[in-house]
Amino acid sequence: MPVDRPEGVPLPVDVRDLLSDTEVSLVEEFAARHVSARRRRQHEYAFAAFQRWCALRPVEALPASPRDILRYLHLHRDRWGWGQMWGVVAAISFMHLEAGLLDATREGRIREYLSAVRRSKGRYVEKKQMDAIRTEDVAAMARTLGAASPDVARVRFVIAILYATGTDRLADVLDSGRLRIQLHDDAARVSIGTRRGILDDLTPGALAAVCEFTSSGEHLTKTDQTGLESQIGDAWARAGLPGSWSKNLSRLAPADLQWLLANAEPGYHETARAVAYLLVGHALGRRHAEMANLLLCHLTERPGGWQVLIAQSKTDPHGRGETLPLDHDDDNGLDCDTICGACALEALLEVHLRCHGRSLADSARIFPADLASGARWSTAQAARFLRTWWAETGLDPEARIGTRGIRAGTATSLSEREVPLIDISQITLHRNLTVLLRYIRRYDPVRWHYHLPV
Repeated sequence: MPVDRPEGVPLPVDVRDLLSDTEVSLVEEFAARHVSARRRRQHEYAFAAFQRWCALRPVEALPASPRDILRYLHLHRDRWGWGQMWGVVAAISFMHLEAGLLDATREGRIREYLSAVRRSKGRYVEKKQMDAIRTEDVAAMARTLGAASPDVARVRFVIAILYATGTDRLADVLDSGRLRIQLHDDAARVSIGTRRGILDDLTPGALAAVCEFTSSGEHLTKTDQTGLESQIGDAWARAGLPGSWSKNLSRLAPADLQWLLANAEPGYHETARAVAYLLVGHALGRRHAEMANLLLCHLTERPGGWQVLIAQSKTDPHGRGETLPLDHDDDNGLDCDTICGACALEALLEVHLRCHGRSLADSARIFPADLASGARWSTAQAARFLRTWWAETGLDPEARIGTRGIRAGTATSLSEREVPLIDISQITLHRNLTVLLRYIRRYDPVRWHYHLPV
């Protein structure tokens, strides 16, 4: 309904005394602005609904208290879109200013509420809002990316047997009548005729390869010899090891053996980057821009893990720098879980060192778009890869996945473990706990979905 206020009447003195100079100028500017008849009718219609709601309580609609405005907005939150809610706020603001009253919608709590709603409704959601990639999701994706195909498992098994027995004859490994394997908790005893060997914790990759292939129940035959020779040769070439595998495999150092087993997978280098990006990003709660700008000179090895320097970030535009720990799951780094961020980082650093000679190039990027060129990895490229990894793992196909989800997943997972907000902020480097709360998704047991709290 229209408010009876004659044109050209100045603000009452008692009202003007309540306002600061900035607020007075804002009111006068608003009053002087031309408002079309159509816009005025829209404001009056929206405000009339607010007046009817106030009359049923009963509370005053003009002037309205910030508490009543918040109650009114939150009551209709699920029914209104962002545009309609903003229209109601604009109508309440307009009618207060028309009546020469203080604009109650500019109160801090209302602005914070509108900011939170804007992040969960409307076009803003389509561009910015992403689902949280929680610890369980990161672990599932890392295991899927690191899982060996049956062909890769066979090649790794054969390499491990050749190394353990010290033989260079592939035909001996394929002779099921002569090959004997005894598995123990922390070792595997292997024998081919008179040749015997033990795979233990010093060669964890070889031991895991033997255990995995043996437990699968598969068997090798002599018809597989030609294909296996070719696959081992390809792995040897990808690893960049000197000489011929048939003459030098049994004499490899444990570190070189581990590297050869890893390169049995044709796309191991890209897999190492993908797994490290997921695990390190989740462990540190970093944005993609900070991951893409991470250089070799920002890493410092220390007992039990690494120190990672975040040279510059959104909350540190002047580049003062923040140091975060990236620790192994195990104290000595030997019995870590497969989703250990420090181990994944070390595997990627070995790729940089062995394949691209970046051990002394402090300016080399840890997570480049292309491992050969070292070009910067854009957010759009990383988001596409992330959605592909999510789909390959078989996770929720309706989830909105982007690079922002890794940081939100870190905050959400820590919150679920009842870690205090102040401790979470020391990991995510948030200076404002209100902003940090926007990253924490709440679980809706009815919809089986994590959503942004309001």
